[in-house]
Amino acid sequence: MNYLVFLSFELERASDRDFDNAFSDLYTLGLKRLVTAEKGDKVVLPGSAAMGMVDGESAAVVQASIRARAQELFKARHFNSKIFVVVGGDWAWGATSTYAPRLALGYG
Repeated sequence: MNYLVFLSFELERASDRDFDNAFSDLYTLGLKRLVTAEKGDKVVLPGSAAMGMVDGESAAVVQASIRARAQELFKARHFNSKIFVVVGGDWAWGATSTYAPRLALGYG
């Protein structure tokens, strides 16, 4: 079955390059920062989050596998990190912001 995986992480004392490497590692697991909505809109996930679709026999198995694989990849880079993984089968997601377009407010 196909599952939606959402992963969030923290890196202690990390550089921009460390974050780039972390996202590159997560990409190898099928998790991305830039996701595409059903209607084709591109959404950049906030902060240090990544998401993707992963096949597996159950949500619990997928969660354990992704968590362990992300941990191995981050350990290999000697990151001090926290990793949080959520997996769902019957899912929906949405994105919004509170940014107001400057032109619509009359600002130049």
